[in-house]
Amino acid sequence: MAKSIVSTKRLGSQFIDWLLEEDRGEKEGPYRKEEPHRQHSWWQVMCLTGVDYFSTLGYQPGIAALAAGALSPVATLILVLLTLFGALPIYRRIAAESPHGEGSIAMLERLLPWWQGKLLVLCLLGFVATDFIITITLSAADATAHIIENPLTPNWFHNQTIAITLILVALLGGVFLRGFKEAIGIAVVLVAVYLLLNFVVVSLGLDQILTHPEAIANWQTALFARHSNPLILVGIALLIGTIIFTSLVSRVWRSTELRAERIEVDELVGQFLAEESQGVIRLIANRLNAGDVQEYFMKEKEVREDNHIPPNDPILFLEIMVSDASEFADIIKVKGVQVGDYRILRAESAAVPNAIAALLLYIRDQTGKIPHAYFGWVEGNPIQYLLRFILFGEGDIAVVTREVLRRAENDPHKRPGVHVGG
Repeated sequence: MAKSIVSTKRLGSQFIDWLLEEDRGEKEGPYRKEEPHRQHSWWQVMCLTGVDYFSTLGYQPGIAALAAGALSPVATLILVLLTLFGALPIYRRIAAESPHGEGSIAMLERLLPWWQGKLLVLCLLGFVATDFIITITLSAADATAHIIENPLTPNWFHNQTIAITLILVALLGGVFLRGFKEAIGIAVVLVAVYLLLNFVVVSLGLDQILTHPEAIANWQTALFARHSNPLILVGIALLIGTIIFTSLVSRVWRSTELRAERIEVDELVGQFLAEESQGVIRLIANRLNAGDVQEYFMKEKEVREDNHIPPNDPILFLEIMVSDASEFADIIKVKGVQVGDYRILRAESAAVPNAIAALLLYIRDQTGKIPHAYFGWVEGNPIQYLLRFILFGEGDIAVVTREVLRRAENDPHKRPGVHVGG
């Protein structure tokens, strides 16, 4: 009895050592010795990443047949088209952007700097882990149902649903815990068997259609009888998709318009502009924070040094707060604010760059002088700032402001100046 217990413990210890062999390798010093990165052929990696999708394609037609009946071939065709023209281009782009396997999560992290990117990755990893557990559980449960319902399976399997599912989950978890190499090897075998079985199923299906050509006519009759005209459903889907796509394209296309019906200024703003019209009109774009004297002192000092503005030249501060970014035309109401010796023009608008461009043109027309706006360089991914501008009305303010001015005023000599320093 004692020998049996010792033998069982020894087998368990040997199994754990084998399972965690890669993590218990010999290492010199407190750190693991760096090993060359193991690479696999693209088709092997494709088999691993495609196992879940191939299984979806495997049971999707059956689920569609139960849920949609005669409409299931159309649903399956839409799924295939989405794969070829939607998922595949995205996968190709991700593979090109992260050839070393970082994936889309690393790409998203680069869009957000500092802790925002790290928190985004943690949230996404949580979703990925949840999806991984759900996929393994559902796949094991589905496999258990196939095993039990198979007529060749022994009868004593029928009352062991939970036990079989748990064993399959443990096997799947063990494969991924064992290592990437083993997972790829099993995936290649599974995909090969899957493709072979699909070839057999498709061949038999084509043979049945050739043998019984009336099956196509019967399917068409059943389709039109149950769903009146499926082309109408497809047309409605295309119409809705076209409307959404057109709306997005229109928003991007009109993003460099002035987007201001008119500009209204209060008495203090008129006084500020009258004082500035005696010389060069300089405006410093500022993102409002504390709004105290120290903030404006530091901002003025930084801009004057970066752009070599003479210390005696007067300046105005310009602050635009985002209101409703979904609006495309608004009335910009500018009010004057005095903080110590600093004079500020403050307004709200749906898009910061467009409002600044409209206000610069307004100042030019009212004073007869070309105003100059001063900005600082932004740091970060340009795609991030492009999306922020389209969705939230912010982004790379200086670049977009200049583009709005360029489209609004064709004559460069009449165009307000945009200066970027830092």
